[in-house]
Amino acid sequence: MVSVYDAGNDWVEETLTHNNAPAPGEKIAELMVDQWNVPYYFDITDYINKTLPQGKKQYSFVLSADDDTY
Repeated sequence: MVSVYDAGNDWVEETLTHNNAPAPGEKIAELMVDQWNVPYYFDITDYINKTLPQGKKQYSFVLSADDDTY
């Protein structure tokens, strides 16, 4: 199972590491990923529709394999 979480926007791509990566926030979606070389799509429409009217304009996400298998 792979999940997508909201994350903070206080990171810089050039200096991002495992040690300073943003912590996962709210779980937005999850999918069973059981095949290699197959595209998977997360539907985050409801989350965007919920947060956009609240003034959120920049989004960052964390992807996490719940069982630590990739």
